[in-house]
Amino acid sequence: MEKFWIEFNEIFKQHGDAAARSGKRISFGTHHIRRGYLRRDFHLLRGGGLLRLEHGQVVRERRFKLGSPYNLKAKHIRALIDDWLARRHSQSYLENKLSVWRQFCAWINKPNLVPGTAEVMSYPNYRHRSQVAVIDKTWSGRGIDVPGKLREIASSDARVALVLELMLTFSLRLKEASLLRPHAADQGAYLDVCRGTKGRRRRVHPIATAEEREVIERAKAQVADRTACLVPRD
Repeated sequence: MEKFWIEFNEIFKQHGDAAARSGKRISFGTHHIRRGYLRRDFHLLRGGGLLRLEHGQVVRERRFKLGSPYNLKAKHIRALIDDWLARRHSQSYLENKLSVWRQFCAWINKPNLVPGTAEVMSYPNYRHRSQVAVIDKTWSGRGIDVPGKLREIASSDARVALVLELMLTFSLRLKEASLLRPHAADQGAYLDVCRGTKGRRRRVHPIATAEEREVIERAKAQVADRTACLVPRD
C-alpha cells in the first residue's frame, strides 16, 4: 500500500472513532461517513478532478503533490472549499464537511487550517441556498394518490410497501421501519421502536387508531416469526 494511505489509516485508527468534542466513541455509521468524506477529498486533491468557479464558469483544478496527510496546507483546504462551492452543495453539507476536516486537522496538530463556516459563506463564490422549502415535496402536496401509489408498489414488492406504510403511519425513519420486528415491537397500546434509531435510543409511538393497528397486523403477517424484520433474510 502507498505510504500516503498507510499514514492516513494510522491517523484514522488512532483518532477516527472519537467524537469531535466529548472524546466519546462515535457510531460505526458516523465513523464510516467521516472516513469516506476524507478519502474522497484526498483522492480529488492528489488525483485531480477538483472544480472551481472562474468568472462564473466551472473549471477543473490542477492536482496537488501531497505525499503525506501531515503535509496538508491551507491551500489544499481552500481548493476543497472551492470545489464544494463550485458544485453548489447545500449549507448543511458544507457545515458537515468543514466539521470533518476541522477534526482531521486537529488530529494532525494543525487546528487552524479550516476557516469558520461564516467566513466560507462570505466567499465571493458562495451562492446562498434557502434552507426553507419553497416547493411542497410531500406526496399529498404533489397531488399523488397515496393509497393508490402504495397499492402499486405492493403489487411488485409487499415488503417495500409495508415499510413505506410504517414510515407514513408511525413517522419512522427508513432504517427504523426496515429493521422493525413487528411482533416484538407491538406492545399492545404502543409500538416499541429500538432498532435503527439514532444513537440507539428507544422510543415509543402510541397505537391509537384502528388504521394503525391494521398496519401493524399486516406487518406481523408478512414476517416469519417474532425475531424477523421486514428485510428478507436472504
